[in-house]
Amino acid sequence: VSFYELVGEAWGLGSPTLVSRGPNQFDIFFRGFDRGLYHITSTGGPTPWPWEAVGGIMLDFPSAVAPQGGSLRAYVRGQSSKLWEAAQVNGGPWQWSAVSDLTGGQLMTGSPSASVQGNAGRVHTRTTAGNLSVFTLLGNWSYTNNGGTITGAPTSTPGGVVVRDTSGGL
Repeated sequence: VSFYELVGEAWGLGSPTLVSRGPNQFDIFFRGFDRGLYHITSTGGPTPWPWEAVGGIMLDFPSAVAPQGGSLRAYVRGQSSKLWEAAQVNGGPWQWSAVSDLTGGQLMTGSPSASVQGNAGRVHTRTTAGNLSVFTLLGNWSYTNNGGTITGAPTSTPGGVVVRDTSGGL
């Protein structure tokens, strides 16, 4: 069975992001040609998988996590270069919030990268000055500029982050 047969006409741009909520249950987030965020849910079978327009307008590509408890969180850089979150709790409606506005209005460049470790969610980004930064959700959102100068988008992992420096090293 091809992917096209599973989801039908779900056309996207760039790299999608995949998260798993358990055995045979995963979710795909991608940027549409209209720059909106889209979501596909696996059904565990070969029937067409439902997909939906989550909304928003992004500049780059999304990142997402599936924290414990059945919720989904997707992150994008919006038109204002601020970090935005689309959150869905237990299949409910999607709720959008400007994470940057909750932590002081920080701007970012490039695609964000999200991970979860225990109860903490982290979204690594590159600042407009090229520094590595992290937004952390542990009850409330906080922000840290880690300094340094990086290129490209960071890759967030539960144990930390992988970045490329200006000389090309990891």
